[in-house]
Amino acid sequence: MQNEEDLEGYLFVSHIALQWYYIIYNMLKEHNQTSKYSVMDFATHLKEIKQVKINEKWHIEPIIKAFQTVLNKMKIAIT
Repeated sequence: MQNEEDLEGYLFVSHIALQWYYIIYNMLKEHNQTSKYSVMDFATHLKEIKQVKINEKWHIEPIIKAFQTVLNKMKIAIT
């Protein structure tokens, strides 16, 4: 790191990322999905969900059916 502020920023972001990692992991574990998805797989699928603007209205692009099933089991609404 170049200076102490950069180090503190890096450590802060790493701390937040670790908290999010364990939140997602616990959600997957609670719904018995750890054998199918890792935290990185889950995050990758979430990252692929996109919104598009058509005729001044926003629409969510179709989500892969298998992943939509997992979201429904975990009661996560993508709106």
